[in-house]
Amino acid sequence: MIGVLIFFALGIGLGFLLKPGNGKIKFSSRVSIYAIYLLLFILGISVGTNPDILSNLDAIGLKAFAISGLSLLGTLIATLFYDRFTLKLKIKKGDFQK
Repeated sequence: MIGVLIFFALGIGLGFLLKPGNGKIKFSSRVSIYAIYLLLFILGISVGTNPDILSNLDAIGLKAFAISGLSLLGTLIATLFYDRFTLKLKIKKGDFQK
């Protein structure tokens, strides 16, 4: 875990030193995307070779679908309440402009 934090801190430091608008940022962004693809591919291999995960894939998938669906629904409901509440505050203050 400490190794992960060290690499994360080094990345933040390097990103702080790089100036925006040069080619180094585009290159590092492209490398990051391909690194994520590689990690997902390796994760897929790990899942595909694990018999415990494959035998319980239907239950795991159902739970993951339920968690993600309920999280999305909760976020949408909270956003609607927040939007209506802040809009009412703006109208009461007289800050609402068409």
